[in-house]
Amino acid sequence: MSEELDVRRRRAIYRAGHRGMKELDLLLSQFARARIADMNEFELAEFEALLELPDPQLHGWLVTLEPPQSDDVPKSVSVVRAYHGLR
Repeated sequence: MSEELDVRRRRAIYRAGHRGMKELDLLLSQFARARIADMNEFELAEFEALLELPDPQLHGWLVTLEPPQSDDVPKSVSVVRAYHGLR
């Protein structure tokens, strides 16, 4: 199980830095490198789901000055925003 989790963590770090939109690459890869080792399986699954979101949607949620208010926003969006001081 731990080996599988390590593979998922490495894959998530790579995917976080290779999305195609430079702003998201920077925000997500910095967060992933700093925090992914401490993520449990559930938190990692939430982050992986975040990485599946389309760039425009995720960019709007992470980069806007106001935090997103929708119930559809994954919890990991607020965690990444808080890490970067974007409360």
